[in-house]
Amino acid sequence: MPRRHRVAIVGTGIGARHAEGFLANPDTFEIAVICGQDRARAEALAATIPGGAAIHLGFDDALLARPDLDI
Repeated sequence: MPRRHRVAIVGTGIGARHAEGFLANPDTFEIAVICGQDRARAEALAATIPGGAAIHLGFDDALLARPDLDI
């Protein structure tokens, strides 16, 4: 089985639609991080991810430097 890609969803508005696409392909993608500016919205979206997802507030170099993310 090929390795799953660990991804971050950036944004909790339209990002939720991207999450649906990744979740529809669980053999290929794992959502590891939800990135958003509003903690409550990010937590709500993360709660829909099987196994959960980390929360990162703001798109910055720290998010981009995470070694556990592929996309």
